[in-house]
Amino acid sequence: MPDRDEIERMRATIDEIDEALLRLIAQRRDIAIEIAKVKQKSGEQDDEKRLKEVFERVEKKAEELGLDKETMRELWKAMISYMIREQMRRYPY
Repeated sequence: MPDRDEIERMRATIDEIDEALLRLIAQRRDIAIEIAKVKQKSGEQDDEKRLKEVFERVEKKAEELGLDKETMRELWKAMISYMIREQMRRYPY
């Protein structure tokens, strides 16, 4: 059974991973905002096709990694909803 120090080290590692995930989400958001900027100028709107591709890729990779694909889909849905809100707030298209 892990001792208290070992648990604290493992929790510190989780905290580092959480921070890395947040930085990656912020990076993804920034790129999504740039995409909205381009879409606003070009009028391009292929979001449904792109969303389908993203969810298919996420579910496939989730299965490969031993993650529950439905749970990962829900996480991505929430994240993408946030990204779309940010896109529309800055560059409605």
